[in-house]
Amino acid sequence: WRTGEAARYVETLRVRCLTPQALLREAGLSADAVDVLALDLEGLDGEVLRAFLALPGFRPRLVIFESNILLQRSPTLTQRLFRSLSRRGYTLAAARPNHVAWLSQEMRCRGMERAGVRGSSTV
Repeated sequence: WRTGEAARYVETLRVRCLTPQALLREAGLSADAVDVLALDLEGLDGEVLRAFLALPGFRPRLVIFESNILLQRSPTLTQRLFRSLSRRGYTLAAARPNHVAWLSQEMRCRGMERAGVRGSSTV
C-alpha cells in the first residue's frame, strides 16, 4: 500500500518509546496516582497493559484497552490478561472494539450502557 496513489498519504515518523515506569517518571507521576489508563496500540495493548500492571502500586480505577486485534492475535494472552484483571478486583465488559475494566468497589456501572458498554460481567 506504500506504492501508487496511497503512498502520498504515508509518512514515516520517529517516535520515542518509553517503558511505563519511564513514562510515569517523565510525567512526574507515581504508579498509584493514575486513575484512568486508556490504550489503543494496534494490537500491542496486552503487552503494554501487562507492563503497567507489573508496576508496584499501579491500580487505576478504570482501564480501557483495544481488544479486537488482541483477541485475534493472541486469545491465550487475552484470557490471561482478563483473569489477571479479575483477580485484581476489576469487572470487565466488552465495548467493541475495546474492553473496559473498572474496580468494582470504587465505581458504579451507571452510565456504562450510554458509553456503549454491553454485557458487563466479571471474567
